[in-house]
Amino acid sequence: MESTRRRGFTLVELLVVIGIIAVMVGILLPTLNRARRAARSAQCLSTVRQLGIGFIMYSQQHRRSIPYYSTDDATGLWLGQLRSVYSRVDSSRICPEAWEPVETSASTNRTGTALNCWGPSNLNFINKQTGSYGINGWLYYYSAPPATIRRGQPSNDPVAGVLNYPHDERDWYKVPVTKRTADVPVFADSIWVDSWPRPDDEVPTNLNLGYYNNSPTAGRSMMGRFCIARHQRAVNVCFADGHAATVPLPELWRLQWNPRYRPPAKLPKMP
Repeated sequence: MESTRRRGFTLVELLVVIGIIAVMVGILLPTLNRARRAARSAQCLSTVRQLGIGFIMYSQQHRRSIPYYSTDDATGLWLGQLRSVYSRVDSSRICPEAWEPVETSASTNRTGTALNCWGPSNLNFINKQTGSYGINGWLYYYSAPPATIRRGQPSNDPVAGVLNYPHDERDWYKVPVTKRTADVPVFADSIWVDSWPRPDDEVPTNLNLGYYNNSPTAGRSMMGRFCIARHQRAVNVCFADGHAATVPLPELWRLQWNPRYRPPAKLPKMP
C-alpha cells in the first residue's frame, strides 16, 4: 500500500497569507481607532452632562451660583463646591481622552492640553486637584472679600484686570439662569479650570495646546482655553438647561457665553 505524504504550506504561500492579514489589519485598525475615540467621546459627553446637572442642583439649593475661587471648602474651586450637592463629582471631572496631567517641573500653573488634564497645582484654590473641564467664568458668583465687592464688579474679572475691557454687572449671569438656557454653556472640555470668552477672542495657533496667556503683548483668547481638538475638531459642552452636546470648534463663538454676548458676523477659521 502506497503511503501518502501530507503537503504543507510553501514559503510563498505563507508570505501571501501574512501579507493578506497585514492588509486587513491596516484597513481595520483606523476604523477600530475611530470607534474607540467615538466611544470615549460619548463617555465624555455623559460625564460633562453630569457636571451640568451638579451645577443645576447647586444653584437650585443655594439660589445663586458657585463662588469665584472660593476657599471655604477644604478642596476649593468649583469641584469642592459641587461636592456638597453631588457626591460623585470626582468620577465626573476627567475626560477619558485627557486623564493624564502634563509632565512638567514644579510650577504654580499646570495647564492641560487637548489630550492632558489640568493640574495638579500649588495654587490654593485648586489644592492639587486635576480635571479636564472648565466652567464658564461668566456664571461665577463673586462672594470673595472684601465685602464691598459686588457680584460682577470688574476688579474681580481677570480679563478686565489685564486688558481693561469695559463691562459691568450686566455681563454676568444671575443664577439660576432663566432665559435661553439651551444656549448658555456651563462646563466644557478645557485646558484650564475656567474662562471668560468674548466674541473677539483669537483662535489658538495650536489646537492641541489651546491658549492660556492673556496679556497686551501675548494677545488674548479666553475662548482658546476651550478651543482644543480633544474630540477630533470639537469639544463637549453642557448647557444651563441640563443637556450636553458635541460642539465643532468654530461654533463655540456662536454660544451665549454671557448675557450681552453677541456672536461675530463671521465665524473664525481653524488652523
